[in-house]
Amino acid sequence: MFHNDNLKEYAGTINQAVDDLINNLHAVAKTGEQVDMHGQLGRLTMQVIGAAAFGYDCDCKHMVSHHIRLHC
Repeated sequence: MFHNDNLKEYAGTINQAVDDLINNLHAVAKTGEQVDMHGQLGRLTMQVIGAAAFGYDCDCKHMVSHHIRLHC
């Protein structure tokens, strides 16, 4: 599944999910609020896995959390 030839077919799915994330971040940046990047990247991951592995749009891009968490 993770061979380069297989990953090429998911490029559009990955690019769309990243574009959605960027658009969400631009919208939040205009407000000056802080962003929970860990949560945002987790939702990006779920969006890609849901679409690529299961053909399911979990619509994670609309789940926006603006609260920052610092758990290292």
